[in-house]
Amino acid sequence: MADFSGLEENDYVSLKNLKVEFRRNDEGEDGTFALCFWIYIHTCASFPSDILVQKQPDVASSVPFLRLDEKKKMKLFPLLFLHEDAPNPDNYVPWAGIPCASTEIEFPLKKWVHVGCEVLRDVVRLNIDGEIVGEKSLICSVNKDLHAEALKRLYLECPFENENMLHGYVHQLDVLFATSAVKNHYAKDPPVQLLIDHSSTSEIEEECDGVWSIVGGKASCRRSFSLDVTLLNAFGRPVNKEFEVVASLLYADNAAFVENTGDFESPLLMICDGVEYGSHDRPCKIINGQISFKLKISQLSSKCDNRLFVIRFEMPNLGRYPFFEAVSLPIRCVSRTKPNPSSKRIKLGHDIPFSMSKQANNKPHNSRAWTSNKEKNHGMSMSRRVENGYGAENNNSSGSDNSEATNSDPKSMLGISNPIPDLIIFKYCMGGPAERCQLLKEIAVSASEVQIAHFAKQVSLFSGCSHHQHQIKIAQKLVKEGIEAWTSVSENNNHVSWDNLVFTINQHFIKIVNTPRSLTNQDFECLRRIGGCRDTVSQEEFERIWSWLYPVAFTLSQSAVNEMWNSVSPVWIEGLITKEEAESIILQQCPGTFVLRFPTSRSWPHPDAGNLVVTYVGTHSTIHHRLLSFDFINGSSSKKTAVKPPLQDLLLQEPELSRLGRMVRSH
Repeated sequence: MADFSGLEENDYVSLKNLKVEFRRNDEGEDGTFALCFWIYIHTCASFPSDILVQKQPDVASSVPFLRLDEKKKMKLFPLLFLHEDAPNPDNYVPWAGIPCASTEIEFPLKKWVHVGCEVLRDVVRLNIDGEIVGEKSLICSVNKDLHAEALKRLYLECPFENENMLHGYVHQLDVLFATSAVKNHYAKDPPVQLLIDHSSTSEIEEECDGVWSIVGGKASCRRSFSLDVTLLNAFGRPVNKEFEVVASLLYADNAAFVENTGDFESPLLMICDGVEYGSHDRPCKIINGQISFKLKISQLSSKCDNRLFVIRFEMPNLGRYPFFEAVSLPIRCVSRTKPNPSSKRIKLGHDIPFSMSKQANNKPHNSRAWTSNKEKNHGMSMSRRVENGYGAENNNSSGSDNSEATNSDPKSMLGISNPIPDLIIFKYCMGGPAERCQLLKEIAVSASEVQIAHFAKQVSLFSGCSHHQHQIKIAQKLVKEGIEAWTSVSENNNHVSWDNLVFTINQHFIKIVNTPRSLTNQDFECLRRIGGCRDTVSQEEFERIWSWLYPVAFTLSQSAVNEMWNSVSPVWIEGLITKEEAESIILQQCPGTFVLRFPTSRSWPHPDAGNLVVTYVGTHSTIHHRLLSFDFINGSSSKKTAVKPPLQDLLLQEPELSRLGRMVRSH
């Protein structure tokens, strides 16, 4: 009955080249069908916009078949000559008055979505990702012969006038005669997409305007940063194929390549085995759906009219398709003063007066420092964190912009004996995520509790963010218990098996949280991605996990959150889930539906590490992410004031939140 042209050998075709033609070959068919395909809409300049229209060779005008309306909802219209309600090409009426099947929420852009259009004699159904989302009963045309004859000349295509307005691609288009096969088509041969794993970024700060700040410039000053790129299918699973990926530095405003520096150095450098290469000279292979890039930027924004950059990752061997490219957030490349030449990081024994070092060294404690121990290789080397302390969460209420710290009175701190010097405080405030992490580790094992409390207040004062205090105050316990966890499982080995580590992590998690609820297999898969772990785990990978998990466990130990974590009905906190998993839970839910999660892009000592995030459906069915600060969480159970409602009741009092979403998880 059907034939279609335009699908090339690689099975990805531009919408503007798509044409679906119907041919009636079997006498037993009743003219019904299901049109199934994957679609990726890259851009749409205006709404409403027709995706496919119904056309005839001898008729100049056309009528819509599939369209995005003014609210960005997808609509499936009746079929010409089959349904009496179908629009007449010769008699224009407003399309808004035509009965059709429609989605309830906005159709997503820049994402692969499976669409199934079921056209039956008395109904049309719209399927999205294998599920029926819209249905409309219609009146069938009484003239079957007219329909059969007209269907031979009917075809579907993207309208010519939309060629410069709507840019998209389709994959695996098929016309099925058994409408029950829509789900089978959805599960078969999903398309793939190249993505940046924002939870993996390191040495990148995100500024308040959503721009990445990266230290670059001359070789003596620029810093390396890292991030992972993944090749996933539409179901979020890694694609086990090897392709070369190339990284390029572009201008954010026009996507033009950034020029070489005055020294003719490539603006973007790839680091391989400690050697810098121009990024175009070193394509990297993506293996098992993932690749880690370690990069440096040699060109400064200040030398390019203060323009912003982006990094584009692409697979040139597969052609120029937007879904085979991944583009970073805008980047501002800045220069910073070269570190003290005596050391690449701060040595507390040199910068802090001897009296303090001696006092710290004489202080009894059972923990080893999280620094490299040359004699016994069981120490920690937290010189690198895979989590981006300034990750790509889009929060409406960030804990990092609180100015409460500016109310602190420096005079109240003058009574501290041997306070940590201002130089250390300044270096902490100005340092990047890895520098802060390394510095805070050393302070945690060298300073007293009073000195750390003073240091926390001073950092909050000079940084303008009171939420630094919490991360600094938990540093001693985080380091101490992290060492205990690693040494108990490693037995002085550099690597441990993932299965053994899982048991140890779960034990320590239950102890810290004081909960009967264990971590699930899905929770451990989330931790595995955060740590970048495989079957064996190194110290560095464990540190990534611990730097993220400990602040989460500490938050869950607070009475306001502990009650919610232990709740079985309803399940207030869906374990450890990613931003993408949270969005998928509420994707097609009504406004007000929400879930709680912990941001995977926030690791200690980021001021928001361990805080809860509310992911919810807002008005117009758009998804939002709002961060709950540690102060807000503690405020719900404060004993200093009158009795306050539980945290869950406070959440439900918010006008944007009305209904808890639910994730079905296998155990």
